[in-house]
Amino acid sequence: MEVNKGQQIIAFDPYWKFNIDPNSEGLEKKWHTSTFNDAAWTMMSVPGNWDLYNEYANYKGTAWYRTSFKTPLVKNKQIILSLGEVGMSYKIFLNGKQLADILCGNYMEQFDITKLLKAGINNVLSVQIDNSLNYGAYWSWGGFRRPVSLLVREPVFIEQQQITSDPDLSNGTANVSTKVFLKNETNVDKVISLKQQISLNGVALTYSSPEIIKLAAHTEKVYVFNRPLSKSQVKLWHFDHPTLYKSTVTLQDQNGIVFQQTSRFGIRKIAIDGLRFLLNGESVRLAGYNWVADDRTTGNTLPEFRFKEDIDLMKTAGANMARLSHRPLPDDVMDYLDEKGILVLAEFNNWPPYMNAESEEPKIFAKKLVEQNFNHPSIFGWSIGNENGSLKDFPKVNEYFSSIIDYIKEIDKNRLVTYVSHTADFQDNDAVKFCDLIMMNKYGNFEKAVDNLKIRYPNKVVFLSEYGAHADNLIYDTPNNSTFKTLMVDNLRSKENLIGYSIWTFNDYRSSYQTPVPSVSTPLHQHRQWGVVDVYRNKKRAYRQMQNFYAPISDLQLSIKELSGQKMQSDIVLVPRKKMDIPSYELNGYQLVWELRNSKNENSAMGTIPLKNILPGSESEFYQVKFSRSDSDMFFKLSLLSPTGYVVKDTTHFFAPPPAPSKIQLLTGTKEARLIFEKSPMATEYQVKYRVVDSVETEMKPTIDHYTDITNLVMGKTYEFWVVAKNGFGESARSEIKTYTPKPGYMLLPPVIWLSEPGNHSFFVGYSFYWSDASYEVRYGTDLTKKENWKTNRTTNFSMIQVPKLENGKTYYYQLRKLSLYYGSVNEWSEIKQVIPNKGHQFGSISIQGFKQTANELVVSFSGAKNATGYNIICHMNNKKKAYYVNQSISGLTKIILDDDSVVESLEIFAN
Repeated sequence: MEVNKGQQIIAFDPYWKFNIDPNSEGLEKKWHTSTFNDAAWTMMSVPGNWDLYNEYANYKGTAWYRTSFKTPLVKNKQIILSLGEVGMSYKIFLNGKQLADILCGNYMEQFDITKLLKAGINNVLSVQIDNSLNYGAYWSWGGFRRPVSLLVREPVFIEQQQITSDPDLSNGTANVSTKVFLKNETNVDKVISLKQQISLNGVALTYSSPEIIKLAAHTEKVYVFNRPLSKSQVKLWHFDHPTLYKSTVTLQDQNGIVFQQTSRFGIRKIAIDGLRFLLNGESVRLAGYNWVADDRTTGNTLPEFRFKEDIDLMKTAGANMARLSHRPLPDDVMDYLDEKGILVLAEFNNWPPYMNAESEEPKIFAKKLVEQNFNHPSIFGWSIGNENGSLKDFPKVNEYFSSIIDYIKEIDKNRLVTYVSHTADFQDNDAVKFCDLIMMNKYGNFEKAVDNLKIRYPNKVVFLSEYGAHADNLIYDTPNNSTFKTLMVDNLRSKENLIGYSIWTFNDYRSSYQTPVPSVSTPLHQHRQWGVVDVYRNKKRAYRQMQNFYAPISDLQLSIKELSGQKMQSDIVLVPRKKMDIPSYELNGYQLVWELRNSKNENSAMGTIPLKNILPGSESEFYQVKFSRSDSDMFFKLSLLSPTGYVVKDTTHFFAPPPAPSKIQLLTGTKEARLIFEKSPMATEYQVKYRVVDSVETEMKPTIDHYTDITNLVMGKTYEFWVVAKNGFGESARSEIKTYTPKPGYMLLPPVIWLSEPGNHSFFVGYSFYWSDASYEVRYGTDLTKKENWKTNRTTNFSMIQVPKLENGKTYYYQLRKLSLYYGSVNEWSEIKQVIPNKGHQFGSISIQGFKQTANELVVSFSGAKNATGYNIICHMNNKKKAYYVNQSISGLTKIILDDDSVVESLEIFAN
């Protein structure tokens, strides 16, 4: 929602005074008052999480934030304090007076403070936050998830729009119904006019005539617009074609525009027909991920680069659905899910004291969740709880579910409502009987569970909302060793009552959750390693497995043969999904993109193959591409590009082995060594080999990691180490050889560095954990030749350290080592890493592989910067330049629709 006129946003200073309150003495010592002296407190960023700072990384309890601000110099305006999500519960004080006591800070909150402000002096805002509320296996981050600001607005205003679209699938038309919530906070009655404009891609489609409305003093009124759209004006929202409209509502009086608000919406129809889930009348079967929306360097604040990268990675790995795991998400995150096309089950969790029909708290949570997310077309349903349907544990839970489902259906009649059960397949009288569909969490015995649900609830569709590999399939290890031994739900596709499944989880996440069962307890490093990417967003081998498992086609086969000389031919077979596959839906607007890549990782040739609409159950499609290959061409890559700009399936044919790995580094311990190497786009994995001089070589297992450790070395013997790169063609020449002769002592290898990320005036280091680690040390400086002048930062935190108080834009070098519980000796330092702090956490360079233009469509292949929020692509054509913005974090292939068919001669790409 965007206010175009009638409201001004005044941002607070991004740094507030901060202090923890472990003894709960803040109120007694009047930390909330204007006169309290907070000069000795530390500074903390807002938004931000205190858990990201070394000294507060594990603090659970109460903490205080304080800031001051001057009263805006305005007349006859409302001044509103606006807070984004705060974790978890909090109290707000303004000039010593309590404004609010919020039980669960998952939502946007606004407070009218007009009459409480003091003129001419600083107002003091104090917020007491408690992050000890922790119901679930995720980390309860402390602090502010979104900015705090003042809104200076007109006292006659539009509070919100609630937009409901009703498409007529038989004739292609639609009706758009918009509830406009108006408020008059003045002391006099107002006569105003109200009008609406609906637009698509900046073009107005329909206007309403101005409606004259009398709005009494201190009242709220709802006015409803109903606007028909013709067939030519209707473009349905779909996860492959996420079309978004804008509704702009304007409020005027005799002096002109008073308030104007714009909200986005989509036109789409969700329905359940028997045992089918219908999107716009099409039977679709869904595949997705549970997303725990946080990471180790930004906590749960979800900066733009983090939520965009996660959503982009899920889309690339085949997601057409996501379950937002137990907590609502901020509006800008939901906007991106709308834009990129992922169906969402939005959820709020409840906990035992309020799981009854008498408590008002669940209705408060539900009302905030529904109203703040009403216009997002990506949301197909509301979930009112997770794994809390056990009648044995919660005897009143059925009354709770029945009452809260009825309540939600009163305020939103157009979405499905459910709860996520882990008991419905065996518990009689389960609360799923009240739900529109069954969402089921299961870890093992999947087929039996789905079959039991068919017997118990023969007319209800089932979505397997969680399945996972905590014990049997994923190893608690590095990305290289994290693979699925089985994909677990392979045999569920034929179940007619099952419409899809989502794996727990997309990402590893921070947690302190423990159980008596070791396989499901969180290790000391606080990472629940159930994801297909790790907490640092390194892709595991399991990511590629899931990308293939969730791809919208069954297979993409590529074979290449030589015709004559340098003339080559690729034969392509595309195998569609079957009707009962998961996922399964019509492919509309997809294309194949082929690239012939040379030794510089640039395209020698590139082409596209538009695909006709492909229905599930169709016959295989066959294509041919003829091309000329030179000696410098290394591989032919074939990609399936979705309409939303994601490579959802690809395969590569290599013509030559990769080059030998470069930039080899050897780190040594007393009886161990680590070979570190730089990865190459020409390689798919690496293998370290070693030998005692003049003896037989030993091969380590192939890896996708950037290093290999060799242990149990023998004292006094001289070893030679090297690494080779591998791809589908074969093995590279060996790298530079490194030698080492182990000597007596107690030297240990440093932790493996998994993440080296710049921060705002800081940098972060993510590293491996070993059970005997006691603490970690980073030394850092700006001059490689004067390490004696480097500073040192030490922590006992596992897996992450932040080095603060640095200068943005300056190059820093650092090394990491660990101190052990059992050895008093000084251990080895890691390799030297380089980092440049910056506000956006961005690093890495952009390289363009190539582009292909067909009429006014341009497909660009490039590799981007890490933590980018988008890319500006500058097209040079006919002595002119034209900029196009790609709203995407990850790179690879992207499609741009040009303004005309002028020939693009060259490109420049810049990261945002």
